[in-house]
Amino acid sequence: RINAQGLIENVASGQSRLDYPLIDGVQKGCPHHILEPARTNVVQYSESFSNAYWQKDEITVLANQTISPDGSLNADAIIESTTSNAYHRVLPTTPISGTGGTNYSCSVYVKKKGDTRHIYWFIQKGADAFYVHIDMTNYVVSDSNSSGSGNLVDASITPVGNDWYRISVSGVVSSTSGDYYNQIYLNKQLGSGFNPTQYTGNGISGLYLWGWQLEAGSYPTSYIPTNGESGGVTRSAETANGAGNSTTFN
Repeated sequence: RINAQGLIENVASGQSRLDYPLIDGVQKGCPHHILEPARTNVVQYSESFSNAYWQKDEITVLANQTISPDGSLNADAIIESTTSNAYHRVLPTTPISGTGGTNYSCSVYVKKKGDTRHIYWFIQKGADAFYVHIDMTNYVVSDSNSSGSGNLVDASITPVGNDWYRISVSGVVSSTSGDYYNQIYLNKQLGSGFNPTQYTGNGISGLYLWGWQLEAGSYPTSYIPTNGESGGVTRSAETANGAGNSTTFN
């Protein structure tokens, strides 16, 4: 949930998740109950990008460099290399198994580091794929689409406070062969289409990343942290009991 201080926090099983609204990244107003379906974050290390689980191509990771959306010093810096005309990307070392024809939603929290670097997020299974380009100057989706039998459902970027944003992309691919490749590229120039851009980095700029999530479903749900669990972590479906009548709980 988002607590009254605007920070993301875990709530124990059996307790109501009272979520406070964020408007333009600032906590405002009264809370509401979060009642979500069961979801599993299949990413095994959602916060530790220095772990060998993550493949880093022309990227250096510095662990625990800034305060994350949960208020802790646990967000990693993803820094571009100085190699000439390189692709700079991060992705799970082992592709993630998934069922063709199933909706999947990807989400992650991002924050600028150094010079502005735009984001290209690419999800592929077999010959099918969908993608999103994020403009990190104006904090908008600049381009999104799909190819093959892929179908993009939605893409968004949302402020969550302290210059952090949650980006997400949802879609479905029909291919029954191959695994899911779920990868983020840094772009020096704002790109478009199914093309990351090659560039020479300065060894300083990049992004802060935290809370990478991949879940089966047509929309992203609230963040489910993981720390090496095989198969990820599942949040059970929620119900509300004894919530009162329509006067107190609409």
